[in-house]
Amino acid sequence: MQRSRDVSSGPVPQPRGGDAWPKELRYLARQNRVFVISGPAGVGKDEVIKKLLWAVSGLRKVVTNTTRPPREREEEGVDYHFCSREEFDLLIAEESLLEHASYAESYYGTPAEPVRSALAEGLDVVLKIEAQGAMKVRSRLPGAVLVFIAPESLVELRRRISARATEDADSIARRLDRASDELCLAGLYDYVVVNRRDRIDEAVAQVAAIVEAERLRASPHPVVLG
Repeated sequence: MQRSRDVSSGPVPQPRGGDAWPKELRYLARQNRVFVISGPAGVGKDEVIKKLLWAVSGLRKVVTNTTRPPREREEEGVDYHFCSREEFDLLIAEESLLEHASYAESYYGTPAEPVRSALAEGLDVVLKIEAQGAMKVRSRLPGAVLVFIAPESLVELRRRISARATEDADSIARRLDRASDELCLAGLYDYVVVNRRDRIDEAVAQVAAIVEAERLRASPHPVVLG
């Protein structure tokens, strides 16, 4: 898969705005979109998103805040914004988060301002949010597009989590229990993509097709973040 041009900044590919369309079709000039990517821990969301940003132009990932400590090879500002519980509580008090939720004894939240800024720049936004937070985004931004990344089986999911070697047996069992609950919510999403073992490029291609299809909607639901 070849990398597209740098999508973090700069002009967005045309057609984007009304002036880029033939005059007969300017009423179809699309709204910018917010894509929410969810799925159980260990399903491969980070790698899917990383490859998606290389494959599709005009996307910006908004980095989540979390109170959990960084894992090996995770980078501040790239994987997460790592903060203390006190700093996280301050973000809540200042109403700076689009959504927030607890997961595995840590807190996660999506900062609202980077979402607002990306949309203002004419970019589509990608958010990685667990299922509870995704439902909150759906409530606040009804036009957001929700994509659930699913494992081919819980047996395969257990293998992936165990291979990370960052969890003990009790933690793995809790994550699998939670994964079962999250899979029950998949029907509330707009799309479900199965990330099969050693076939991640297929999953990325499917998510990329979803992005392009949503960009071509004749009557998109507007995403307005005040």
